[in-house]
Amino acid sequence: SYYRWPITYDGRPLRAYQSGRSIVAAGYRGRGIFTRLLLAGEEAAHAEQSADLFIGFPVAASYGALIKVGWTSPLSLQWFVRPLVRLPGRRHATEGPATETTDLTSPTLKREFAVSDSPEFAAWRRSIAGYDATPRIDVESTAGPAGRALLRRRERGPVGEWTIGSIRTVGDDAAAYRALLRQCIDAVLHADRRAAFLSIALNTELKQRGLLTALRRSAFVPTHKRILFTVKNGPVSHLPIGDPGRWRMFRADIDTW
Repeated sequence: SYYRWPITYDGRPLRAYQSGRSIVAAGYRGRGIFTRLLLAGEEAAHAEQSADLFIGFPVAASYGALIKVGWTSPLSLQWFVRPLVRLPGRRHATEGPATETTDLTSPTLKREFAVSDSPEFAAWRRSIAGYDATPRIDVESTAGPAGRALLRRRERGPVGEWTIGSIRTVGDDAAAYRALLRQCIDAVLHADRRAAFLSIALNTELKQRGLLTALRRSAFVPTHKRILFTVKNGPVSHLPIGDPGRWRMFRADIDTW
């Protein structure tokens, strides 16, 4: 299946679709069924002249099929993790819902591909069945430049792991990102006594380096895990999709987040 996925580039919205939630029964795999499903979806979009871009975050089993039909993989998302330590006597701040109207637009980000954080899209995602089935926290910066982060709890048995699905600040200031990461840590420790780890997956090839610097200085360390990313231009598009430094991608950009 393909979902309309609101990606922006250079300050303008793109007609983008994300391939996801597709599966072929075990007894019918290896017969090209998934490839035909991919092509059928692309052909439908082509017929309507309605697609600038197709994206996908495939599992290893379907990655090859996408590459065979012209998709490319300019990057993968790298997982980082940080152990959480609860200090005796420390009060950890609580966070309420982020303000949906906060303007996080910055001229330094306009040459990048990024998933829209519009209120309309946020509301649509919340309406998806199961989206709110696990605890989540919206964190909005309380000092310095405007910023926002979205966190969800990942089920790991008795161990509490929270994931930063996306994080944005105005501009690319490492200090602002570090302050927002500190708020995320405090919010998780306040909300979940079993919280043991905080993780994030992002594109490490991004030209804007402020977030990566903040992660390193906040004791996040890379793991061996990655999330595959694939992309294909629409029938009349010539977007610079092969440049990994232009993609601001996070875990929350996947339809099954």
